Formats: sequence, C-alpha cells, structure tokens
Amino acid sequence: MRKKEEVLVIGEVNLDCVGELKEKKIKGSFSLGGKGYNIACNLRYFDFSVDLLTYIGKEKIRKYFLEKCKENKINLIYDYFDRSSNCCVGVYEKGDFIYEHFYQREAWRLSFFPQKKYKKIIVAVDLDDYSIKKLVETQKEAEIYLSVPSVKNSKTFSKNLNNFKLIFCNYTEAKSFIKRKENSVYKILSKLGDKFIITKDKDGVFFLKENKIINVSSKIKKENIKSLFGAGDCFMASFLFFYWENNNKQNSAEKAIKYVHKILKSYKSNIL
Repeated sequence: MRKKEEVLVIGEVNLDCVGELKEKKIKGSFSLGGKGYNIACNLRYFDFSVDLLTYIGKEKIRKYFLEKCKENKINLIYDYFDRSSNCCVGVYEKGDFIYEHFYQREAWRLSFFPQKKYKKIIVAVDLDDYSIKKLVETQKEAEIYLSVPSVKNSKTFSKNLNNFKLIFCNYTEAKSFIKRKENSVYKILSKLGDKFIITKDKDGVFFLKENKIINVSSKIKKENIKSLFGAGDCFMASFLFFYWENNNKQNSAEKAIKYVHKILKSYKSNIL
C-alpha cells in the first residue's frame, strides 16, 4: 500500500523548540512541528503519500510552511487561520525569519472537508462534535485513527469513540477519558477498552489483546532519553506503518519502538 494509498492527516503545523535544557534555558533551535506536521513527515519517511489538512496563518509564515511541506513532499491542504477566533499568537525571531506559533484554545470546527475519498485518515487535533460527525459522513469508506492532542477535549472524543479505529494517547491523556481518578495504567486501560494504545515514557506501550493487557517495554534507560519532543507522533506513524501491513498490535509496537529510539536519544530532531 505504500506510495499508492493516500493518507489524510488533520492536525496543526506550528513551531517546536528542540534543544537541551541548560541552566534553566533551552539551548537548541526552532523547527516546524505540531502533531499534524510531525505525523505527516514520519509517514512520508515510510513512503506514504500524505495530504495534510491544517490551518495556517497569513503572510510570512504561510510561505515558509508551503516551502517546507513541498520539501518533504507533503500535499498541504490549508485554510487561513482566522485571527478573530480563540487563539494566542507568539512571535519568535531567528535570523531573517519571523515564526508565528499558534495555539488553538477551543476545538476546531472544520470549514473545509476534502472531496477526495481516503481509506486512511488520522485526526491529530481537537475537533468539535460537528466536525467529527461530518468527517465520518463524508468519508464513509475510511478508517479513522485518533492521536489525542490534549486532555481538554476528551468529552467530545468520548462521545465519538465508535468512529475511531484506534486511539493513541499518552498516560495523562488516557486518564482524562475516565471520570474516576485512577493512576494504574492497567486499570485505566481495562476501563477504556481495546481501541486505546497508551504510551508512558520509559515504561513503553500498553494495550489490550484478547482481554489481556500487553506492555511492550521501551527498552531504553531513562538517562539515555534526551528529549520526548515528537516521540508519540513518531510512534504512531511507525506503528501504523507496520499495523497496516500485518494487523498485529504487539508486533507493530515492538518494531515501532526501535524507530522512536532515534527521537528519544536526540534533542536535534522531532521527526524521523
């Protein structure tokens, strides 16, 4: 399916600061990031054809995004960011470039739905109830995967869990899906069900298989972890690459973790 089957990724493109923390200051560099962009780039690493549906700002930043997506062979489907909406804009200067970093405070309501039909779709941003239902309605043949972007929209996602094939989240995000406070990842997962795949730093990955909780260790020492930037996004893309070929969660997780090590052991990159 590689190179031939197109994948639609819906998510943010923003600015990540990747570097080392020294004397309470980050020593590093700024690079494009955001769940949408990271997942799209990592899927391109595995030779998938990727369309990225995102919102980007006007003026200077739009041209830069377009250039980077073209460089990475990502088809960028975009709408201008509405500056009157609930967002916060920060400006960073580096050399001759001005980077704008957008934070969407409320769930996105998509105003644009692709006419192209996809088999695989990844949602990596907070969407409102209307957008999720409209996406399902217009892409009836697609398998939709969710990369939970934050804990703030778990109620909306909880109402739409049946629309997602698999749901990827970290330990903190997983806790937001259950009403009762719970710290045991095993108890959390037993309540959430077999659609959830939970990552928990050095402890690795947790998921259900035939009603049994499986833990695939990250096999990396805590002291060797330089940065967690983009690790979850790398894991999801790598996991899906293998999962779409073998339909085996455990095998896919074990193979994906080897790719995640490249991100964990380096502070210079947030993508493969």
